Amino acid sequence: MLDIGIRLSEIFVNKTITKYPEEYPEVSTGGYYRPKNCKSRHKVAVLVPYRDRKKDLFVYLHNIHPFLIRQKLEYRIFVIEQKGTDVFNRGKLFNAGFVEIKKYGIWRCVIFHDVDLLPLDDRILYSCPTWPKHMCATVAEVKKPKFRSLFGGVSSMDVQQFQQVNGYSNLYWGWGGEDNDLFWRIRAAGLPIVRNRKDIARYTTLKHSVQSPNRLRFALLSSTYQRYKREGISNLKYKVESVTEQHLHTHIIVDINPGKENTTKLISQWIKSRYLE
Repeated sequence: MLDIGIRLSEIFVNKTITKYPEEYPEVSTGGYYRPKNCKSRHKVAVLVPYRDRKKDLFVYLHNIHPFLIRQKLEYRIFVIEQKGTDVFNRGKLFNAGFVEIKKYGIWRCVIFHDVDLLPLDDRILYSCPTWPKHMCATVAEVKKPKFRSLFGGVSSMDVQQFQQVNGYSNLYWGWGGEDNDLFWRIRAAGLPIVRNRKDIARYTTLKHSVQSPNRLRFALLSSTYQRYKREGISNLKYKVESVTEQHLHTHIIVDINPGKENTTKLISQWIKSRYLE
C-alpha cells in the first residue's frame, strides 16, 4: 500500500522545454496565482536568484507552476537577476529580492529556490513553515549528499524569522558558503531547523557549469556569530535596474555592487574586523 502512495506522489519533470512557457492561463501576469475555489491560508513569495540561465528558467517555470497550483497556494514567483560581471552572489540576491517583494503585498513566508532544482514528489509542501525549513533533502543526481549543516538548494522561512536573523550574508561572492552561513545565523538566533524526510524531499537538478568557488568562504564562516547582526539585510546596498512582469514570473534586474567595490577587499575587511573587536 505504501509503494502505491509513493508512485502516485511522484512527479514527472519535463526538461525538454526550450522557450518561455505559454501554458497556465490561470496564472496572472507577474507569476501570481490565487485559487478561485478557496482562500489559501498561505501567501508565499518564491525567490529565484538568476543570471545567464535562460533555458533552465524556462524548464523551471514550466514545471513549478502546476506543482504549486496543485497545493492551492497563493503565491508569486520573483526572479532576481544579477547585473554586471562580478562573480555571482546568491545570498545578496536573495536579500535584495526579499526587500523588493514587499512592494507587491504582504507575504507570510518566502521560499528561496535555486533555478536548477525541481521537486520530484507532490508531498513536498511549499506552504509556510512554523520554523525555518530546509526542503531539499536529496538530489537524485548526487550520491551521498551532505546536508547536516546546509540550508541551501530550496528552503523556506517565515518573513519575521528571516528578518530576525538579518537575512543572508552579503559577502559570499562566488560559489559556496552562504547557505552554511544562514544555517548558523538561524542557530545563533535560537531558532530550530526543520528538514523533510529524505524519501519525500527528493529533487532533480538541471545540468549547469561549475561556478568559481569563494576562496574566503571558510574564513567568513568562522565569523558568522560575531557578524550576523551587523551584516545582512541591515547593511544591504543594491540598485534596481529594471522590473518586467511577464506571464509566469516577475523579473527584477538588480545591481548588487552599485559602488563598484573590490569584493575581495571588502570580504577581507570583515574577516579582519572579527579579530579587532
